Amino acid sequence: MLFGNPGGPGTDALGMFSAERGVAFPPALREHFDLVAMQPRGLRWSTPLECDTTAGAFAVGALLRQACDPAYADTITTENTARDLEVVRQALSEDTVHLYGLSYGAALMADYATLFPHHVDKMVLDSGVAPDSRWLNLYTDRVPARMQRLHDLFAWIAQRNDIYGLGATPRAVYQRWSDRIKQESGAPAPVPPPPARPGDTPPQLSPWRDEYLAIDDALTEPIWRTTQYAYPGARPSRLYDFTVFVGLYRSASWPEIADAIRHGTPDTRTDPVPLSMQYVITAITCNENANPPAAHTIPNTAWNYLTGGNRIVAEADVFGSGLLCAGWAPVTQPVPWSGEKLRHPPLVLHQTGDAAAPYAGGQALAATFGARMITVDGGDHGVAIHDLPETDQAITNYLLGGE
Repeated sequence: MLFGNPGGPGTDALGMFSAERGVAFPPALREHFDLVAMQPRGLRWSTPLECDTTAGAFAVGALLRQACDPAYADTITTENTARDLEVVRQALSEDTVHLYGLSYGAALMADYATLFPHHVDKMVLDSGVAPDSRWLNLYTDRVPARMQRLHDLFAWIAQRNDIYGLGATPRAVYQRWSDRIKQESGAPAPVPPPPARPGDTPPQLSPWRDEYLAIDDALTEPIWRTTQYAYPGARPSRLYDFTVFVGLYRSASWPEIADAIRHGTPDTRTDPVPLSMQYVITAITCNENANPPAAHTIPNTAWNYLTGGNRIVAEADVFGSGLLCAGWAPVTQPVPWSGEKLRHPPLVLHQTGDAAAPYAGGQALAATFGARMITVDGGDHGVAIHDLPETDQAITNYLLGGE
């Protein structure tokens, strides 16, 4: 029997292993194991954390906690969810189980393995986080990888200019992307453009190309920032949301993004995020955060968020500054992870350019558990879920044969 969790916090686990909408788990493992996913506490279809809609949709920190059921909100921690998973194991009368956790699910399974090591057979931790990044640091630590992955997307499209006709440089593709977002939302893209490349140099300035690129590099973001002030009250953009919340995690979506830029009305869509998911993200983050908030950044964070700054940075700084948890104090500390009592060393999987969970976090996780680590040279989030034949075989060998 294998217990799985797809991440979040706040992602529905039910359906994780379904044939239609589940993760692309190696076929041999589907045939060999009974696959079990428990819907975590706080979410729909479990015991949802319900909050006053009017206050909860806009409140943060203590205001959000009071808009919910504070007593129940305080119980929503990774450790308690791991203990819920142990109740499931007991109910199924299994002495030991295998574990697979993706993203935040790796943190959940790391908690379970630390708390109940004698009931763990083998464990795969896919694209997890560093023990000391729980939780505010995670959001700010990953900003460079998120910006790089966005630039990787523009570069990928530029390399296929003969197919998409959106420009031969990442900057040119960005401009077309930003123009489409402006058509949708009334404002240009809320992130600055990538650095200029030689192909972006105006022909008349080509003799001074190096000087032009140096000046452009110094002035691009300040100039971009001043233009954002002219667009207050922008509407949401489906193209932006799909690019950031799907494209940064899954390169298989990049052709769809390129087509959406070309054709204007995007077929891209993201399912509405259930409010319970937003509440659970906040509850987990605030209830067990062990990172000191960077309170000195609050004025700049608020200014950046409210006046059209880089949205990727601004959203990360809402966490890192502590604004998200203002007045919502931790009720516990994260479980100190350890693999000392496990029967088998875990297997850790990670991609080098992961924009959701930095690669360094995977390395730290592997070191903490004394795990074997498989590194994939790529930037998608997750390894086992992306149908990669070589890693699928390695995962199968590990779980079925101990290799």
